Amino acid sequence: MSTADKTTVEMTERTNDKIEKVGEEKNTEVCATSNEAKNNERPEQEVKEVAEQTSTNNGERSANVPGQKRKADADLDSPNEKKSKKQKLITKKKVHQCYARLALSEDLMRELDYPRPDPSGKEGHVKLYGNHFGFKAGYCKRCDKLFDTTFSRRTQCDFHMERSKRFNGRQHPHGCCGKGYGSRGCRTAPSHVHKGNLYLDLENYKATEKKESENDKYTIYAVDTESIHTKKGIEVCRVTVVDRKLKVVYNEFCLPTTEVVDYNTIWSGITEKDLNGVTKTFEELRDDMLKLFSADTILVGHGLSSDLIALKKATTVQKMQLLL
Repeated sequence: MSTADKTTVEMTERTNDKIEKVGEEKNTEVCATSNEAKNNERPEQEVKEVAEQTSTNNGERSANVPGQKRKADADLDSPNEKKSKKQKLITKKKVHQCYARLALSEDLMRELDYPRPDPSGKEGHVKLYGNHFGFKAGYCKRCDKLFDTTFSRRTQCDFHMERSKRFNGRQHPHGCCGKGYGSRGCRTAPSHVHKGNLYLDLENYKATEKKESENDKYTIYAVDTESIHTKKGIEVCRVTVVDRKLKVVYNEFCLPTTEVVDYNTIWSGITEKDLNGVTKTFEELRDDMLKLFSADTILVGHGLSSDLIALKKATTVQKMQLLL
């Protein structure tokens, strides 16, 4: 199992345990707020309302097809099966509402460099408000040395896997090898790399949209992307999505748009062999994500802001984003 897979599984196991515990408590309050407690006083009424809404939707879809009988009338489930389905939907909705209370505020999303809609209102444009995690244009992402980002001349990169951190008024050694700050890197790579495309190219984003289906509205997914270094900068090469029941619902590779400089294997787990036979483009992968996610989807991830920037994907509802 690659580093990406382990990270995704570990990340979602914790979330899954919490969600399953909430979903199984049929006779207890899901969210500890006065409004939600009031909603829980009449679960039978909620079941009835959802059932009536579902029946209406089915009738409308059938009426739009000439000569077709209403499927809701032709293929009725037993009362117990219908009640079970509606109860599951209500539970799913309540779990979604409970976790939405943990979502990041707009201020936190800006501080953590989540892509936000551009104030100018230009379609496809976003604005980043954070410090870009120390990004400096023209400098190597790994060793912080200035280099030719056109890659017309490539030089070896000596770097540390873990940076030297400063805290309590003292600069501490690199965690990877114990060497002090400013020492020669303990690892080498054939070329320097950069991530300028993440923070300098803020156009051609696509936003999630509202969906009418109840099942599509109340979704919770854990997301992880793996990227490689190209002449363009950092490009997404793999995306994995896991639902709240720990089921992998998406796990695909895509091709980079420019020449590969470094497969970033020590972090991504991706090798040249993994891309043999891959035909999916980045645009196709991004369209897959937009079909899977809605504006109401809760996303869970580690460093999720970087994932969304790499996918060039913005969200229309800011409260439906989580960073765990």
